[in-house]
Amino acid sequence: MIEWRDSLEVALTQAKRRRALVLILFASPDRPVARKMGEEVFLSPAVEQATQPFVPVKVDADKEAELFERVIGGRGALATAVLDAGGDVVSVLTGYAEPSTVIAFLEQARQGYPRLQAARRRPKDQLALAEQYLSLGSSRRAEEIYRALVARSPDKVAHERLARLTVLRGRNLEARAHLEAAQAGGPRALFTEALILSVERRIDEAVALLERLERDDSRGADRDHRLFVLGSLRHELKADPAALALFEQLRREFPRSRWIAPAAEQIGHIKNPVPDHPH
Repeated sequence: MIEWRDSLEVALTQAKRRRALVLILFASPDRPVARKMGEEVFLSPAVEQATQPFVPVKVDADKEAELFERVIGGRGALATAVLDAGGDVVSVLTGYAEPSTVIAFLEQARQGYPRLQAARRRPKDQLALAEQYLSLGSSRRAEEIYRALVARSPDKVAHERLARLTVLRGRNLEARAHLEAAQAGGPRALFTEALILSVERRIDEAVALLERLERDDSRGADRDHRLFVLGSLRHELKADPAALALFEQLRREFPRSRWIAPAAEQIGHIKNPVPDHPH
């Protein structure tokens, strides 16, 4: 049984004493999916074992909205994060996740933290530090550094990263400006362009670009995300058999992907549609 603390301050104090990382679970008790995460996923023996190196704390996401905004960003009912003993956000996992995904998330944070510490000790290489935060899923911390970099000089890599981060929050105009400043090519930039097109509701163009990437870059680093986006857009175009095939392909090829949970939600929606659901 996981011994959840009920105060982040207490958890941070204990983490400093143990030289450990803090695991924080934000869960709104009134939301069924949040209860399932806390009462089922974290009761899995394998997940419980994976939490042993961490100091765990559970927080009511509704009562601690300001803390949720600071750690995760925005508002929500369910998220998991890893913080260091100083309260810095090391890694973030939003929404519901199956036990295997949680275990992979915790292992990534545990193994990746020494690399993050090493990058912090090289203050002149801020791009490398931002890349470490991004690789661990701490996108807000990465974004802070990227923005500081582009404010000082026209850093093309930072612009490209900001294009992806901003479009994922629906800010297509800013994303397009960053992508143009990056003058980037290649599969990653093309995927960001497809995301921008989807936010602009140019769905057919986005699908065509994603299908081109699927043909030309079938082993790309973003491929799990691309499969999820392409499946979602196929669903919007009412091509549900194609959408389901893409979601199932995602589950087969990337069983630990962070996009597995949202794909499962989409599958459930397609198979059990709400009447008059707008797309």
